[in-house]
Amino acid sequence: MLILPTMGRPEKAQRFIDSYHATGGTLPVWLVLDGADEYQYAHISLPHHWRRLSVPAGMKPGDILNLLFSQFPDDPYYAAMADDVVPETAQWDVKLRDACLPDKVAWGYDGIENMGSHPFIGGDLLRKLGWWVAPGLKRSCIDGVWNIIATKLNRAIYLPEVRTIHHHHTNQKAAFDTTYAAKADSPDDVQTFRAFLKNDLAAALERAKR
Repeated sequence: MLILPTMGRPEKAQRFIDSYHATGGTLPVWLVLDGADEYQYAHISLPHHWRRLSVPAGMKPGDILNLLFSQFPDDPYYAAMADDVVPETAQWDVKLRDACLPDKVAWGYDGIENMGSHPFIGGDLLRKLGWWVAPGLKRSCIDGVWNIIATKLNRAIYLPEVRTIHHHHTNQKAAFDTTYAAKADSPDDVQTFRAFLKNDLAAALERAKR
């Protein structure tokens, strides 16, 4: 499962689709739309094997990902790309998918840092843990959990030649807009992340090793 959540930025979703075509993308993608916002995307033409999915208005990213995992628990891989990512490498989607199978965490170069931004995750690993997003996280620190798990399990696959560039305001590739403001780091998520590392990480690692 490869999803593209987007809200308030149909022009960036269209840019992603254009880049998907330009790089020869072939994997099916779910365009995930907020129920209060989906009308803005009515004019966008999707590749024939993509699908649209509307989620309840205001639903948080962490809840969206865990909902999708609960509804589609048997997929071989799971990945969520942001609408401000611009893939540049031919067949980037297949390369990252193949690298993560069956239980690894793979990512490309995002133009900001070498951490696992927007990782592809092998489905077997999610099924062992029982979640796509660590329980309680809503928006922030989601990729950070996967970075730590992948590193500690020695299952982190970084492919610097696969460029999935994040056109973000922090690297001066985008203006700070209302969508970024709505996604600002949450103190609650930071506290939940710290609590997970302290109380739940060790058990999660043991489950992943089985």
